[in-house]
Amino acid sequence: MKYLFVSFVLIIFLIMGACQKQDAQKINKVPKLTKLWETPKSMLTCESVIFDSTRNVIYASNINGQPLEKNELGFISKLSPEGEVLKEKWVEGLNAPKGMGVFGNKLFVTDIDQVIEIDIEKAEIAVRYPAEGSQFLNDISIDQLGNVYISDMSANKIYRISQGQIELWLESELFNSVNGLFVEKKYFCLLYTSDAADEEDSVDLGGRRII
Repeated sequence: MKYLFVSFVLIIFLIMGACQKQDAQKINKVPKLTKLWETPKSMLTCESVIFDSTRNVIYASNINGQPLEKNELGFISKLSPEGEVLKEKWVEGLNAPKGMGVFGNKLFVTDIDQVIEIDIEKAEIAVRYPAEGSQFLNDISIDQLGNVYISDMSANKIYRISQGQIELWLESELFNSVNGLFVEKKYFCLLYTSDAADEEDSVDLGGRRII
């Protein structure tokens, strides 16, 4: 019986060791990236892309200049999920366009110190929302009600477009170069880009507070 118990314990240790080895191999396994396609060189400084699942197309923002240059040379391209350029200069006349968000028939795009609302069906600019006090509008995320949240990377602010009006929604000295935004139900995640490292925070949408 004693030897049977010892054998049983050894088997358990061998199984645990094998599982740990497999887990370690999974952790240490380096993921591989496979290039499926690439855009032509005529697309200039593609800063952001967003997939429109309703229309099965991809929108890409082209800065076409410097990040803070108001040259009206920026444009939005429309591509297929397979990488075919459906319309290279689908909407033109923007200033260093960056982050984007889709809601219904609207595509929202940051444009340095304003947000551009594009009518997707008409492929034209419908509304411009000047963001007073903004310096470097970057990313956009939209909640399920259609409220549009916009990050200002230089001024450490969050703006919001709600019911056709833009407002300064949240400002904090705790922000450190607010870059990416991601809305999830009652909260959104903020991704910061700083000289030190990338950081994250969450914001309670109802309470307008960092948590």
